[in-house]
Amino acid sequence: MDTGIEIVRNGISTATYYATAMGSQSPESEPSNTAGIQTHIAEKRILPEGGMSENSEENAQGHFLHLSNYPNPFNPVTRITYFLPDEGPVRLSVYNIRGQWMAQLVNRIEPAGNHSVYFDGSDLSGGVYFGRLQFENRSKLKKLILLK
Repeated sequence: MDTGIEIVRNGISTATYYATAMGSQSPESEPSNTAGIQTHIAEKRILPEGGMSENSEENAQGHFLHLSNYPNPFNPVTRITYFLPDEGPVRLSVYNIRGQWMAQLVNRIEPAGNHSVYFDGSDLSGGVYFGRLQFENRSKLKKLILLK
């Protein structure tokens, strides 16, 4: 029997996973009453009553920021995407390996939700850079690898 688990982020369905019960039919085997799926969003567990529990440090705090880019490594342009839990002031900057500021990509108030911006590294030398997302009193860092 398959059981569907839908991962929902801010009311938007992002993915559906299916768990299939598997096991031994031997008398020594006890049926499992739980199943789990680990994602970067949260850990979801199916409870025997059919409900689900969620265990995530970020979600336990009531907030989370997400920052990623694709492609990575890139040459010379990459798309940086980020998620904001609430509306507020956002700053997205790029720094080199020495921590020196290289570019300001975003510096404005933005609504909650998913956002994206393109970073063009054609004027920079190849190497490791860092994208830093700042929102309220939180920040997230992402390694960006520019290949030339």
